[in-house]
Amino acid sequence: MYPSCDDKVFSGLYSDNEFCPKEIESWVTTLTGGRLVDPEVLLFAIRGTLLRQQHSLVERSLVECQAELPSTDGLDSCRSLDEACRWLCEHLNQTQTALRDALKRRHHHVLERCLERMEREFDPELSLPVVADWCHFSPSYFSKLFREHTGESFTDYMVSLRMSKAAVRLKNSRKKVYEIAEEVGYRDVKYFTRVFKRVYGVSPNEFRTLGPRTPHTRS
Repeated sequence: MYPSCDDKVFSGLYSDNEFCPKEIESWVTTLTGGRLVDPEVLLFAIRGTLLRQQHSLVERSLVECQAELPSTDGLDSCRSLDEACRWLCEHLNQTQTALRDALKRRHHHVLERCLERMEREFDPELSLPVVADWCHFSPSYFSKLFREHTGESFTDYMVSLRMSKAAVRLKNSRKKVYEIAEEVGYRDVKYFTRVFKRVYGVSPNEFRTLGPRTPHTRS
């Protein structure tokens, strides 16, 4: 006997629900077909299934290497089916946590690169769908990740970014306020002034006269 991966069980690795012993016991029972099986043979089969699953996770780049996943060594110490099911349940929960952590690291890296690109290739008309496409995420999923990563919505972040770019222009150029407003995406200079004052606490002209100010909405 050498079982193949059960999609119903292993698909649980990608959910937010923890594995429960009864679910694992039911899966292990299906491996035996209800027959009495030598415990060593069963444990060997379970280990083989787990190792193949771990290899699959690495192949699909869901983790960088197998060392990020929990070891299967403890399986050999199980002396009963109940004990093996409890060990397997804990093992799968640890694998689930490892996958979540690996996903968070990948998302962090992708979003940091995204923010760098938004800064480097500043365009006041940048939209959420366009930036989501940079990251190969759907707009709704990207919006969720973006808020989790930055602590603010994409719209609010863009406002802060526009004001930051405006502040640099006010400091380093002699352009008129309305010209700078247009460069960062505001055709209505009065509205731009209100937003700028809300962010920096002073008007654009005061900012230019008094010197740099710490924005209220970004550290």
